Amino acid sequence: MSSTDINSVKAQLDRLWKQREELISIYNKWADQYKVTTRSESNTLQPKPTSD
Repeated sequence: MSSTDINSVKAQLDRLWKQREELISIYNKWADQYKVTTRSESNTLQPKPTSD
């Protein structure tokens, strides 16, 4: 492998690691939003107590 090939592979790896970090960040934001959404839905789906 020439040094040009090695540099190309290193650059590609750097891009892939950056994409990985971005995807993990997006996943974590979605997971947090999902928790908030399901928490608020579970609160609204609970029957209201009746005063009999």
